[in-house]
Amino acid sequence: MSRHHLGLRDAAVLATRHLLMTAQAVADLIDNEAMGAVVGPAGLGKTFAIAHALETRREPVVQLTFEARPTMRLVADRLLNTLTGSPWSGTRFAMTAQLMERLSERRRLVVIGEAQNLNRDCFEYLRHLHDDPATRFGLLFDGGDGCWEVLAREPMLHSRIYRRVAFTALSDDDSWAPEITKDYLVALLDGFDERLQKITQTLDMDTVTSRAVFDIDPVGTWHSDSVALLGDAAHSMLHHQGQGANSAIQDAGGLADALLEAHAVKDALARYQATRKPVTDELQRISRQGWDASSVETAFPEKSSIK
Repeated sequence: MSRHHLGLRDAAVLATRHLLMTAQAVADLIDNEAMGAVVGPAGLGKTFAIAHALETRREPVVQLTFEARPTMRLVADRLLNTLTGSPWSGTRFAMTAQLMERLSERRRLVVIGEAQNLNRDCFEYLRHLHDDPATRFGLLFDGGDGCWEVLAREPMLHSRIYRRVAFTALSDDDSWAPEITKDYLVALLDGFDERLQKITQTLDMDTVTSRAVFDIDPVGTWHSDSVALLGDAAHSMLHHQGQGANSAIQDAGGLADALLEAHAVKDALARYQATRKPVTDELQRISRQGWDASSVETAFPEKSSIK
């Protein structure tokens, strides 16, 4: 697990929408050697989400952070130093030639932290390295909103963004009907199709109903000697795979079969749990993951996840 920023031991990682989207973006940038950005206000977990996503990757990663406004020469110097482990001297053009050679050796990911500190020239310099046909690396900018302002403003930069994750603060309203604003909805759709954004901007919020979604962790035991849980009482799950109602129906069938096959109610309930619980435990797990690339290939991702 990624190191907790406060150093807490055994801290669990909550699979938020932004964490999952970052994991998918990182994978896509590496696999396609593309450019992307993870942006948003400070303190929302952008850097942690990137680190967490990289834990499952084997490709080499080059990570640079610029605390102040760097020049193109400093960017070249720091990048080459990180790649080679040795300090370099000479002109930026000489270092660029070396960088082209190094960045062509194998697939890797270059992550630029605090990217809001880069000016247009530095972004363009990194794009120039990335666009060269010989180089083989994904390029990820991790930074505040100022980072995206530059990337969105410059056509040559904006056109290269293959994946973008815009972090927003999680709501602290845990009620069944949380209060939301139009600005909140528009921010959630930042980066989506412009037609969806325009529809959202013209919404009459008096006609919008907001409902929170909740699930439960897998329950250890579903039954006593004579009573059993079924459906959401046993395995409430999120909606992402559309398996909640299906699972309840299958529970009913599994319970009926167990009652027909067993000689006692106690044995039937134990058989029912043994049959259904491994399936619903896995469905609860994948339902927490939200959308991922595999859902494009099949409408039933649970079939490949459940043995």
